[in-house]
Amino acid sequence: MAMKKLKKAETNLEIPIVPLIDIVVELIIFFVITGAQQDALFDDTIKLAYAKHVTPEKAAEKKVVIININKKGLCNISNNPVDLPGLRSYLKDVRSDPALGVDTPIILRCDAETAYESVDAVMRVITAARLYKVRIAAVTGK
Repeated sequence: MAMKKLKKAETNLEIPIVPLIDIVVELIIFFVITGAQQDALFDDTIKLAYAKHVTPEKAAEKKVVIININKKGLCNISNNPVDLPGLRSYLKDVRSDPALGVDTPIILRCDAETAYESVDAVMRVITAARLYKVRIAAVTGK
């Protein structure tokens, strides 16, 4: 009796490269876009003041309003220039928004050379909008 040897069917096991490349490209685009949105919150021209006696905060709030005040006293939110009446209107909208509300923290990023009158004017607008969780950003290490 002659036994026939059965040959195993040759299978070509390959990892499909095209779908993997598509996923990698989509992830890169996602991270570039979300990183660009985060950078839009901060005005890079503002040089924060140095704070000797303050410890840095460990965790950031999830929903904050960041107001940038440059050394000329001009304000912007997410790099969009805003005057004081526009800021007042924006903050009233924030306060009435159910997702944000009255407990929304406000972070003031003031240039170290900003005149206090400009900071005080913005603080008065924030208080008029009845928002009271206000922090002033500063650099803690030199």
